[in-house]
Amino acid sequence: MDAVLRERLLAMLEETVDARLTRFVWLRQFEAGSDWAAANRLLDRLAWLQDLPLTVDLLAGVPATRVSSLRRQGERHFADGMRDVPERRRLAILAVCVVEWQSALADAMVETHDRIVGQLYRSAERLCDAKVADAKTATRDTLKSFAEVTSIPAYLHSPECKPVLRRGFSFSGRGTLQA
Repeated sequence: MDAVLRERLLAMLEETVDARLTRFVWLRQFEAGSDWAAANRLLDRLAWLQDLPLTVDLLAGVPATRVSSLRRQGERHFADGMRDVPERRRLAILAVCVVEWQSALADAMVETHDRIVGQLYRSAERLCDAKVADAKTATRDTLKSFAEVTSIPAYLHSPECKPVLRRGFSFSGRGTLQA
């Protein structure tokens, strides 16, 4: 581990975010969300972690049980408690936490994205269903009107209508109509 990485990892315990949380505590407090604000918060954390000059081979040869043990220790301690741990152990805990949090943040980001896309899909589906229902109603009304219009000639040729047609139509209120 080079001096730049050591300095950046140890700075996580000193830097504050929003003037109240240390960067270390801020980085580990995340969960998948359901809107773009939550996605942006996750991306902020992920971008900060990815800016660290940490290589993947840093954990090469470390048993998985040791990695998970170090991660749990990092999640248990606050910044003050971490400052009391010997520096080599503190750096190991911080490095493991950074690697683990990058992975967990990426997973949370994917889950948040899935939730957002799911909400958009359901909203679009409801809108589409409403438009289809409106179109069905309009189509049904149009077909009903066509049926009524086409039934008029059939009615005019029916036996009930023939006496009326022979008499003719009269309109007594013709003179009272005004334009």
